[in-house]
Amino acid sequence: MAAAAAASAANEVRLGEAIGEPPHVEVRLRQVHGSIGASAAASAAASSSGGDGEVSSYLLALSKTTPLEAIRVPLAARLALPSEAILLMYEGKTLDLACTLGDNGIVMPGPAARRAGAKVELMFDSDWEIVENDKKHVAALLHKAITVEEEARIEERAQAEKLAREEEYQRQLLREDQQFEEYIEKYRGVSQERQAALAGDPAAEAVPRHHVTLCSQDEVQWIERLMNESASSSFKAKVVRVYRNEQPTLLGRFLRAREGLRAGSIEWRHSRTAGVWAKSLGLQGIAELEAMVNEFPMWHGTTSLRAAGGVCEIGFDIGCAGSSTGSVYGPGFYLADDPRVSHGYTKAPWSVSSQYSKLSVMLLCRVLCGNIKDSPHPPSEEQKEQLTAKCLGPGGTFGAAADYHSVLGGSYAYVCFHRDQVYPAFAILYRL
Repeated sequence: MAAAAAASAANEVRLGEAIGEPPHVEVRLRQVHGSIGASAAASAAASSSGGDGEVSSYLLALSKTTPLEAIRVPLAARLALPSEAILLMYEGKTLDLACTLGDNGIVMPGPAARRAGAKVELMFDSDWEIVENDKKHVAALLHKAITVEEEARIEERAQAEKLAREEEYQRQLLREDQQFEEYIEKYRGVSQERQAALAGDPAAEAVPRHHVTLCSQDEVQWIERLMNESASSSFKAKVVRVYRNEQPTLLGRFLRAREGLRAGSIEWRHSRTAGVWAKSLGLQGIAELEAMVNEFPMWHGTTSLRAAGGVCEIGFDIGCAGSSTGSVYGPGFYLADDPRVSHGYTKAPWSVSSQYSKLSVMLLCRVLCGNIKDSPHPPSEEQKEQLTAKCLGPGGTFGAAADYHSVLGGSYAYVCFHRDQVYPAFAILYRL
C-alpha cells in the first residue's frame, strides 16, 4: 500500500500558488469517472507537463473565504477545457461555485487532521454539452482563420497578378508609343532635334525640309473643340494627336502672299471655322489670322499619314490637284469650312497599334481666300479656265491685282489655285 500511495502521490499535480487570503485549506481534486487520464484533454495536459503516466489528482490551497469559482480557472487551464464547463462535487452533490467551502456545507478537517495530511476531497467533472459546443466554436474559429488566411493568400495572388498585368499593360503602352513615334517620324515628319541631328550628320542620306512639333494637351483640346463646333451638324471627333508643321520656306511664301493681298480691295467674308477660332484666346495665341484679307482656317482631308506628311514638307502641288477626287470647280486645292466635308475624303481609317487604331488624318490649313467667287454650280471646262485665270491674276502671279483669289463651289468647297495661298499648319490625328 505504501508503494501504491507513493505512486498515487507521484501522479498528483499542484495547481499553482495558494488562492485567496489565509487561512488556506488543502483541496484534492479527482475526476468523477476514475483516472484523469480517461479524459483526452487531461491526458494532453499531463503529457505537456512532462509527468510520468496518468495524473491521479490535482492539489491546490484555497482560502476559506474564497468562492469555489476560483478553482475553475487553474483547473480548466490544466485540462484545456473552457472554465464554464468545470463542475465540482462533494459526496455526490454538485456544489454552488459562487459559494465558499463552508457555505456549501463541506466539513473541513481539523488542525490535527490537516497536520496528518488530510485534505478536503472534491470531485470534478465537465459539462459535456459545453465542452462539445466549445469544440465546435474552436473548430469554427479555426476554420474561419484558415478561410481568412486562404482568402488573404488568394487576394494577395490576385493583387500580384493584377499588378503584373498593369505593369505589362504599361510596358505595352510604352512599346506602342515608341512604335507610333517611329511611324510618325517615317511618314509625318521628324522632330526639330532629329532634323538638326540629320543636318549635322555627313552620312545622312537626306535632311527633311520641315519638322513637326507635338502640340500640348491644351492645344489638342482647343483644336478638338474647333473641329466639333465648326461642323455644320453633329460631329464628335476625338483628337488623339496634333502636330504643328514647321516649314520655313512654305510659311515664308505664305506670309509674302498675304502681304501682297493687303494692297488690294478685299471684300470681307465670313467663315464658320474662323468664327469659332476668333472666340478662342488659345487658338488666337497659336496664330493670329488676318481678317482683312479673309485669311481663314480651313480643313483638308487626306487619305493617309504619308500624304499629309508630303503636303507638310513640300506644300500643295498643283500637278497633283484633282488626282484623287477630281476638279469639278477647277484645277486647284480643295479645302472646306466644314470638317465633316473634309472627313469624307479621308476614306478608311488606319491603325498602327491597339492604342492607336481607327485613326484618320486631317490638315488644318491657313488659307488666303481674298476675294471669293461664288460658283453654285459646277462650271464647264471653258469656265474653269476663266476662273483659274481670274484667280491667278495677270501673268499667273497670285496677288492683289487678281479679280478673285478663290472659288466657293457649291457652298461647301473652297478652291485655291496658287500654292502660296495655303499653308498646312497642323496635322490632326483623330477618330470618330
